Amino acid sequence: MKGLKTGGRELGTPNKLTQDSKMLIKQALENNYEKFLSQMDLIDNPGEYCNIYLKALSFVIPKPKQLDVSIEDVTLKKQVADLFPAELDG
Repeated sequence: MKGLKTGGRELGTPNKLTQDSKMLIKQALENNYEKFLSQMDLIDNPGEYCNIYLKALSFVIPKPKQLDVSIEDVTLKKQVADLFPAELDG
């Protein structure tokens, strides 16, 4: 059956290996921050600089999850706004 958990980690429990790996990468970036900045200063191409910088950040800062909004949600919000316009204006 799809979706039925039969073992393993509890739902929502972080993966320890992933958590440990992220911590090691974060520590490496923190411990070598000055060297990282000096090496980044050697890059002449702004696009390459940004690409490397963003890739490094992705190891430390989690990416936001995509939000799925259905047309029903938008319709419901409009209906509520029509019923209570003063409350939603501010």
